[in-house]
Amino acid sequence: MARILIALAITASTTFTMLPTGAMADGGADFDVSAGHFFSQTNGTTQGPPGGGFVISDAAGIPFWTFFQQEGGVATLGYPISQRFVWDGFVCQATQRGILQWNAANQTVQLANIFDYFAQNGKDGWLESARLAPPAQTTPEEASGPPLSFVMLAHYRFRWLYSDSAIFHRYFSTPNYYAVYGLPTSPVVDLGAYQAVRFQRAVIYHWKTKMPWTDENQTSVGLSGDLFREVGGIPAEAIRPTPANAPMVNLPVADTSRALVATSAPVRHAPEITAPATQPSPAAAAPQTEPASNSVTGVATWYGSNFQGYRMADGEVYNMYNAEFAASNIYPLGTRLRVTRLVTGKSIVVRVTDHGAFRYPNVVDLSYAAFSQLASPSTGVIGVRVEPVS
Repeated sequence: MARILIALAITASTTFTMLPTGAMADGGADFDVSAGHFFSQTNGTTQGPPGGGFVISDAAGIPFWTFFQQEGGVATLGYPISQRFVWDGFVCQATQRGILQWNAANQTVQLANIFDYFAQNGKDGWLESARLAPPAQTTPEEASGPPLSFVMLAHYRFRWLYSDSAIFHRYFSTPNYYAVYGLPTSPVVDLGAYQAVRFQRAVIYHWKTKMPWTDENQTSVGLSGDLFREVGGIPAEAIRPTPANAPMVNLPVADTSRALVATSAPVRHAPEITAPATQPSPAAAAPQTEPASNSVTGVATWYGSNFQGYRMADGEVYNMYNAEFAASNIYPLGTRLRVTRLVTGKSIVVRVTDHGAFRYPNVVDLSYAAFSQLASPSTGVIGVRVEPVS
């Protein structure tokens, strides 16, 4: 118990720093500069801008500021904690929750797979003892057969999230969730005061009691950029605050011999996650049901040509181009459902015409046409809220 309390105290002070919900939360502590934004919140002083800070910008044709805004800004990535630096041949900049990398080969900004680097370089024991982060694991399907395609790997990894609805919701309600967090690399692990899931670029925690730094579902995200700084991954020159108008100097180079050896894993334009839907069968057995409520949060998938022309549970013939058709095991046939995508807030109304061989958290299996109104079918699976409507 003493070990856990000490670890929690360390964690609360360094990994779960409270983050405001917008870039201008501290008023004059941050402001626009040429082609970017200046932040003084992480300068290690109480002096605000006079104490210096860090600029995220699109200078030199590297659009770190544009990427930062696109991925949710401070609310998603935290404040910057470094100037630009070179790590493993990539121009990088650290924020509290990630390491931005510029991939000159494909002209994109990406987030480094920091927690993969921790695993590759023997840091899992330190993470588990000092930060109570789960060790990296693989699914049984990965260990028992030939290498899986990205699609199948994502499918099996996402099943880990099903056992904790709060972590599941935090992941799928984040815009560009895969670009921000990557794939899960551990199941949900009970670590005493909270449950946690490790991802390629973050750890998401579900606290058992409400904490000041948690959201409405009592979840928080570990500060992977701060952890990378702690293990010596960022050059000392790069973590020194500078004035807002300081000129950009030669970029310091990280000494990977004393920290982590980085191998790039581009993610900005990675393949869309197309977790295969567990398709409803035209002759499906009696569905496994969960108690329905006025609003249910889970995932939506779609089914298409393999079932085109087959008769559905309500007797109608399935047409993948009919945007009204949907399968669900938690609502009666004929129920009209409003399906709202968590990330965008866009919604459609469908009718339950079928059942299938799937169960929660897959709350609805939409026709191809219906899914297309919420997201590109190539996405395959999206987080949704479903509620019956009259």
